[in-house]
Amino acid sequence: MRGNVGSVGVAGGYDYGLQFQGVTVPPGTFPGPIFIPAGEGAYTVAGDLNLYDNGFPVQQNVPLTGPFSFRFTNALIACSGGPCSPVTLNFAAFVTFAGAAPTNVGGSFGIDGIGSSGRFVSEGVEGTEALPRVIANISTAGNFSAINIFPAGFVLTNGPSNMIFLMGLELSSGLSEGDSIFLPDSLFLQLNSVPEPGTLAIVGAGLAGVIWFRRRLS
Repeated sequence: MRGNVGSVGVAGGYDYGLQFQGVTVPPGTFPGPIFIPAGEGAYTVAGDLNLYDNGFPVQQNVPLTGPFSFRFTNALIACSGGPCSPVTLNFAAFVTFAGAAPTNVGGSFGIDGIGSSGRFVSEGVEGTEALPRVIANISTAGNFSAINIFPAGFVLTNGPSNMIFLMGLELSSGLSEGDSIFLPDSLFLQLNSVPEPGTLAIVGAGLAGVIWFRRRLS
């Protein structure tokens, strides 16, 4: 899937390039619920998408202290109007640093949520390796939580100063009408280090797009 990458500015000095399903979205809360046709019904997806440094939204040219993370939080994914067929929800962040982008970093990715059924979901993140790293078959019955660690050198870079954060949530068996998944904490991708001199320059500039999750997560 390809999408146009834009630099989206909001009050407070944030300047991000974020995408959901290949479409540029502003940082923070989606402008409204996004509907994804699937089978007889449709998914409703709403939540907050942002880059964070030490738990706070990243601000342009403010020194980074880490950990540096990409999160989809306070999110609700629901099915209405009939059964919803399998789908992968794709998230991307495009970052340009003032200096060199970190290329030798480790980190983790995971998911914390609450589900209304026993359906299974999988989370994947894509880096420089041939295949995405995946946490597969997470049951959404009640409270669920999963985390995976990746080693140094995983992060995908695009040029000496650019990074692309890629993560996906696959609903491999879809959802039934009325089923929902709530992610109060987040779907996240987190790095263990930050670049030197530790400042974010601009986000989303000079990147024409990306092919996202060319392979199924599971």
